[in-house]
Amino acid sequence: MPKPALIFYYTRTFSMSLLSLPLKFESMKVHKLNLEDFEDDLYTLVAIHTRLEEYKLAYNLNRYLNLRLSRSKKDLDLNYLHASFAIYEWKDAKHDRNWTLIANKCQREVPRTVSSGTLFHDENQSETIITYLVPEQKKTDYILKIQGIEEDSGEIELVKSIQQIQEIQTCYTLETEKLKSIKNLITS
Repeated sequence: MPKPALIFYYTRTFSMSLLSLPLKFESMKVHKLNLEDFEDDLYTLVAIHTRLEEYKLAYNLNRYLNLRLSRSKKDLDLNYLHASFAIYEWKDAKHDRNWTLIANKCQREVPRTVSSGTLFHDENQSETIITYLVPEQKKTDYILKIQGIEEDSGEIELVKSIQQIQEIQTCYTLETEKLKSIKNLITS
């Protein structure tokens, strides 16, 4: 009889006698479910190259694609990278799609470590460290993730529409199978 759980147990009882002692053994079949079986594979990633600030890019995408992207209350914080990435999102209930615009670069200022034996010591020295959400795409400024869009059912038109925005240098779809850091793009 199956029990409702992530692991299902099926039991069968066997009776044996060993050295004239009656023993009962239960054999169990264990069925495990992988969490990967529940991952949403229906999404498209679009790499966007632009010099626009994130809020201006979200505004232009809203304007040209008729979206309603808005700044998320929480940024995507990756503590192991000491970085925080801005997120703009919109849940399109009419077409059952989730649109997420994520910055690929995080720039932060850190104090520069200077040896104490220098002749000219400036305590206000700092350096800029750039961290990438998807390190394989260092030239990409933003990634637009569209969940619920089927492959080849509008990707080409979407990319063409995004390229119509004057301030965008280029954009193209990314092959998710080739990205090693795809788990960084899980936002919820």
